[in-house]
Amino acid sequence: MLIRVKVKTNAKKEEITAQPKNIFAVSLKEKPQENVANKRLVLVIGKHLRIPIANIRIVRGHKSPHKVISINDLL
Repeated sequence: MLIRVKVKTNAKKEEITAQPKNIFAVSLKEKPQENVANKRLVLVIGKHLRIPIANIRIVRGHKSPHKVISINDLL
């Protein structure tokens, strides 16, 4: 399953909200440096969806605020 995510870094608190057109908006406290925000994004999405982070992978947009994330099904 693929989901589209718009990431905002340097936020005051972390949260996930659903946007129109099946896009999730994710606010992260981390700065977008040295892949720290991308790693935190995977952790936050895994916690929100209650799935292991090993099943989550950023497919597109590693250096962009607009990302495509792949989630492997457990079944």
